[in-house]
Amino acid sequence: MAVMRRDDVEAGIDLLRRVDTGELDGLPCPKCGELNASAWFTQPAPDEFKTWIVCGCGFELRAQCDKRPIHYSADRVRNDLQEYDKRLARDRKFPAD
Repeated sequence: MAVMRRDDVEAGIDLLRRVDTGELDGLPCPKCGELNASAWFTQPAPDEFKTWIVCGCGFELRAQCDKRPIHYSADRVRNDLQEYDKRLARDRKFPAD
């Protein structure tokens, strides 16, 4: 299992806080340092939501949400991420409850 550095965790939390305020594009990427990261959402199950932050440099962060994200909308759902999360939900060994 990979261990995240404290700086990586703090950067991820900062990005998620920015998304909560409505900043969905032009986010600072922790990997390349450019303002090229964007937030996307998925809903792999009726009451399950994920927030993704993705940059063209290959950086990806995925967070499980405890409720529907305030800025969730159909135009912010990326089909490839949605299918990935649905596949993970379908293949998980233990129930989500």
